[in-house]
Amino acid sequence: ANNGVAVTVVCPGYIKTGHSLNAVHSTNAGYPEGHTSKGVSPDVLAEEILSAVARRKPELVSAALDAKLARLLRTLLPRLLFWVMRRR
Repeated sequence: ANNGVAVTVVCPGYIKTGHSLNAVHSTNAGYPEGHTSKGVSPDVLAEEILSAVARRKPELVSAALDAKLARLLRTLLPRLLFWVMRRR
């Protein structure tokens, strides 16, 4: 039954924060180059989220095109996605 509650699922891509850099420093593990540089700023992401919630969108996918394509492949052709990921 409709109770007036709306839910928006947010699927962000990379976000430009110091999180990944801190993870590298604390574990001494390497982090793949380019991930944080492809990220969206937290301010921009916050605006996108607020807009999606205001429009009562059920889902917001705020990610680079390659991540959106991977998500689509995961749904339509999961074996192809796993094959591609093994060869990266």
